Amino acid sequence: MKKDELTALGLTDEQADKVLAINGRDIEKHKKAAEDAKAETATLQQQLTDRDKDLETLKAGAEDAEKVKQQLTDLQTKYNDETAKYQKQIADRDYADALETAFNDGKIEFTSKGAKAAACADFMATRCELKDGKLVGFDDRIKAMREKDPDSFRAEKPDPSFANPTGNGNPTVLSRAAQAARAASARFAPASTTAENTNTK
Repeated sequence: MKKDELTALGLTDEQADKVLAINGRDIEKHKKAAEDAKAETATLQQQLTDRDKDLETLKAGAEDAEKVKQQLTDLQTKYNDETAKYQKQIADRDYADALETAFNDGKIEFTSKGAKAAACADFMATRCELKDGKLVGFDDRIKAMREKDPDSFRAEKPDPSFANPTGNGNPTVLSRAAQAARAASARFAPASTTAENTNTK
């Protein structure tokens, strides 16, 4: 809008100047409002950009937290597995030691190393209760094994037998075989010898 256009409309110069002044203020006002809106838009755009960056950072942090959480879970699982393995090794060792002690205390002898290994394998596969370092029910298991497979065990040694003391005061130890031989000799002694002994008496 120009002054000439206003005067052509019948306005005086003073009136035209006032209209132009008012119009100029309106233009500046709208111009400033547009610039403010533009600045506000830029500010909002920057805030949106910053928000997107923050979201990406939070997302990455969440992913890192999941990774750390998974690592902790894996470490806990590994620790539990290794602990269980270690405890089993200790339990196996203690049980094997108790089994060997039971064999020795019971003076149990096998006919071969293979027979002993088979017996040990049976005790390890189906374990007795281990209480105070001793195997509960060991004697019953051995007895059952002897009955099922007697060839795997050496015969139990009989207790030594002692004869009555002789005239010289020294006891003579005779085996069962020797006792049987002496009895047979007395039974089948020649008649002449028996008669001589009778006459002599």
